[in-house]
Amino acid sequence: MKGSRARFLDAFLSMVKARLVTHKPFFLAHAITYACNSRCKTCTYWQMSPKTETDLSTEEVFALLDEAYAFGMRGYYLFGGEPIIRRDIEAVVAYAKQKGFLTTMNTNGSLLADKADSLGQNLDFAFVSLDHPSEYHDYIRGRPGAFQEVMRGIERIREVGRTRVTLVTTISQLNFDVIAPM
Repeated sequence: MKGSRARFLDAFLSMVKARLVTHKPFFLAHAITYACNSRCKTCTYWQMSPKTETDLSTEEVFALLDEAYAFGMRGYYLFGGEPIIRRDIEAVVAYAKQKGFLTTMNTNGSLLADKADSLGQNLDFAFVSLDHPSEYHDYIRGRPGAFQEVMRGIERIREVGRTRVTLVTTISQLNFDVIAPM
């Protein structure tokens, strides 16, 4: 397994090569699951949760990562639904890091605290959704307790690993008045 500096350098060189020479993609964006445990007012992705039978198996994801790496990609971005719902998410992220990918995940943060010990060692970047700086976030996300889950998840992932956390917000009429203070 490559060290963090080597993976970052490899990703940077892959990006430069892709931009200036090959013009091939260097970052794999992967909608790893349709499943979602939120019912956001600003999203309909959760309505596709019944389509989870079309999600790739663990072995198929590994094969996809092998192919992407051989192609020259060095960044792996997981999103969904909610990626952490997958039972194999720790294995997928660990495999991607072991291959040499920079690992990035977009998450609603609801399950982050529970998986922080395993994900925190292999996840380079976490984009965590926060749509309001109070419990009103629960209303926007369609789940009681969502705000506290996000806060605990961010705190926990930062404690256990080197994961860099960035907040992402879906701006809408439901939160436009609090965007500046956030």
